[in-house]
Amino acid sequence: MSATPSGRRQRWLVGVTEYAGLTAYTGGIGRHYASLLPAVVRQSIDVGLVVFAEDDLAPGRVVEGVRLLARHRRAKGPEWLQPVLRALRFRRDVARFRPDRVFLPEWAGLGALLPADVDLVTNLATSMRLSNEVSGVARRSLPATVVGSLRSNPGVRIARSDAHAV
Repeated sequence: MSATPSGRRQRWLVGVTEYAGLTAYTGGIGRHYASLLPAVVRQSIDVGLVVFAEDDLAPGRVVEGVRLLARHRRAKGPEWLQPVLRALRFRRDVARFRPDRVFLPEWAGLGALLPADVDLVTNLATSMRLSNEVSGVARRSLPATVVGSLRSNPGVRIARSDAHAV
């Protein structure tokens, strides 16, 4: 997985609107990517990051092997046009950096205008199990009241055989 057919290292381009350690606002997905991408780098994959945020970020900065390749601020234009303008900018980034894979949390529509031949990977429907695995959350680390609430909710299944499942 880490090498192309020619033997060179794979290059992934990742587009995000938040990333822990780089952007002022960081929610769950920003922490998720800041945990996940260094693990991808450790698999001998070059990871370049494109951030769409108003924060002052310095292109070229390296965070645990993940290279910040570009930062885009809000484009001029009405709010309703912003998703299209971001998608166009990201399409240009993909053409410029020529990655082997593009990895996106696709709620922002960054990949909406990519050419059909781009190998797009998305984790929009990330499972709670993967989220817990990446974050290190284990059932034993939750307060007893939370575990009790999960047990009393008939819609939530707690897998007893998996210490990381909630």
